[in-house]
Amino acid sequence: MYRCARATDHTTYLSSNGNPQPYYAPLAMTGIVPTPLGHITPGVKANAAMIASNYVLMQDQCEPLTQQDTCATLRDQYDDNERKLSRAFKADQPTLQQREKELLAELSHC
Repeated sequence: MYRCARATDHTTYLSSNGNPQPYYAPLAMTGIVPTPLGHITPGVKANAAMIASNYVLMQDQCEPLTQQDTCATLRDQYDDNERKLSRAFKADQPTLQQREKELLAELSHC
């Protein structure tokens, strides 16, 4: 299990493979505001026209979790799934039950 940080805003999320797909994001999301000449002008606020025409390929960065952190994360996910399962409609239960089996299999390594 891996903890990844989004290239655009550095928020974190968990990944099972640590190799997220690259994606295009507006250049302004990187903190660089495009201008007609390609210069960075301090204090310039991006507008829709500036953002819409300037995209850049982004790649999130991931680091492996320790075994202890992985197990704690899996336990949290299992507990969350159990809460959802206890409140789920019958039609929604099969998906949650499948997730429960997957989590139990992964927790068996803890």
